[in-house]
Amino acid sequence: GWYTLEIRLRQGYLSVLDLGGLYVGAIFVYSVIPLLGFLLLGENADLLDNRLLVLNPELSAIAKFAWRYPFFLGVFTCFYLFFRTFKQDEMEVSKPPQQRVMLVAAVWAAGAVYQQALYLIFGVKGESGYDNITEVYQQLQSLPSLVQQLTNVVNGLVLMSRLYLLTALFANHKSWTARIILLLWIGGEFALNVITFASRTPLFLLLLSSLGLFTKTVRRLSVVALLTLGLVSLSGFLLWGLLRATPSGDAQGQDELAVVSALRNRNEFQACFTTAYDIYAMRQQGGLSIPMSLHFADLLRILPQQIVPFKVDPAEWYLEQKGVTGTGQGYGYGLISESVVGLGYFHLFCLGLALAYTFARIHNSYLDHAREPLAVSIYLWFCIKAYTFFRMTSFSFLGYFFYGVLPFILLLRWSEEPAPQTATDQADP
Repeated sequence: GWYTLEIRLRQGYLSVLDLGGLYVGAIFVYSVIPLLGFLLLGENADLLDNRLLVLNPELSAIAKFAWRYPFFLGVFTCFYLFFRTFKQDEMEVSKPPQQRVMLVAAVWAAGAVYQQALYLIFGVKGESGYDNITEVYQQLQSLPSLVQQLTNVVNGLVLMSRLYLLTALFANHKSWTARIILLLWIGGEFALNVITFASRTPLFLLLLSSLGLFTKTVRRLSVVALLTLGLVSLSGFLLWGLLRATPSGDAQGQDELAVVSALRNRNEFQACFTTAYDIYAMRQQGGLSIPMSLHFADLLRILPQQIVPFKVDPAEWYLEQKGVTGTGQGYGYGLISESVVGLGYFHLFCLGLALAYTFARIHNSYLDHAREPLAVSIYLWFCIKAYTFFRMTSFSFLGYFFYGVLPFILLLRWSEEPAPQTATDQADP
């Protein structure tokens, strides 16, 4: 509420394309939903995460641990508002050259062909959400190292291509052709998701991207409208996950389909909270083996496995500590877990300061290039990924940016036509 009020007073409007704002929202959601779920469980302890059932902590112990969330939220918000520029975003995006749009469309098509070939040959799915992230991760881990790395690059190029084409369509939103394509694209993915019960994450990210571009190029929405849309979207996200997890023949499950029921059932928010608390309990008991490379995991993501064979994936490390590696289980390992393994509240303070400065610089740089399609697409990538910067470790985005976004930037820069030489340039010195 404080962040929303501060932005409204100092900027004059609330924007969807605000990396810091989306990150604040992610922290709030990942903080509140687990606690609401615990309070609403009552006697239904069987709906708790199994790890909490084993630990069986007092509610007061959970509440004491949960203070880490508002502490980090406060640190990040204060520093982000300090470093952030408050000039208004431009309500327009330049139309990209048709040649570049065709190139990006070809990259998307080639990436889609690669993903389909990967599925046919190795049985690996191209996209993942929380619903199937463990399955997709295990499938990728079974591939040869070079194929894994190529797949990460291709997936990054596909996502950036989608965002760039979406930006190009909204830049041409006054054209009926662009409007029809947008309607068919978004409506088609929505219908396909509903029919096939596919992963909900890619669809919600597409809707978030579209809403952000709509408010930038077509019309800004009021604070009330944006908050209402956010609440409805979050409720739909939770309910859709509950519906997918409820057997079709379970009448009782269908009757209890409601927001309260969705909050009470196991979800990714509860999983991330439980992982952090479980690590905290294990460390209190002295039952953790923490390798030094774990503290540098985000920086080491940039380097290939062939160069740094000793790098550790934090989520895999946690599974090893639990003794469930290779069993098909997977849990969320987020920023709070990272701080528990590190220096506790001081670690949270340092991460809040570092992320606030980084995100503010990214936002300010975007405002300086707010009409360029490539800059908008890159910033859009950061915005839709904002929640993962809390659900995963703090600077995990460095690896995804290096192997997904940077190749896309280099590809477009390489494809630019050289500026024509003038007579002076052509003359001999």
